[in-house]
Amino acid sequence: MNEVILISCILIFLIILVMLWLIFENFKIKKSLATLTSLLEQNSNDIAGLCAAAVVVDKKLMEAEKKLNHLPEQLTDYECQGEAAPPDQPRRVEDRYESVDFEDVIEQQEIESVESDVSEQQDNQPYYSAIQGVRDGATIDELMQQFGLSRDEAVLLSRLHGKS
Repeated sequence: MNEVILISCILIFLIILVMLWLIFENFKIKKSLATLTSLLEQNSNDIAGLCAAAVVVDKKLMEAEKKLNHLPEQLTDYECQGEAAPPDQPRRVEDRYESVDFEDVIEQQEIESVESDVSEQQDNQPYYSAIQGVRDGATIDELMQQFGLSRDEAVLLSRLHGKS
């Protein structure tokens, strides 16, 4: 009879140990689930930010395409205006530039080129200031307020360029 009680106690002890191990594993699984849920939410936010950025890029491409579509018309109008110029104005390019000082023209073109490059860099990097803010440690709310970004854009910039 003592042997049966002893075996029963050992089995109960083993069952309790197995139950404790299962409870511990359950907590680990819940913690992993919470982590995965958080990562899924972050990825969803990233995708939303990328979609918002894609929409902005698409709009800019459409604007550029519209501008490019108008260029042939403008060129045709300009050529027509050149043909309709009064007879006292020279029509040939060579005639127009005979009296021009080319050194001044070249210098002016270099200045315009530098100004154009700076302007183009700023246009090509509209988020440059916001990226610098992220690198300097700005929070998502600060990015939204200072640079007028949407929450998705601020989150995306923070994740891409933040210190982590």
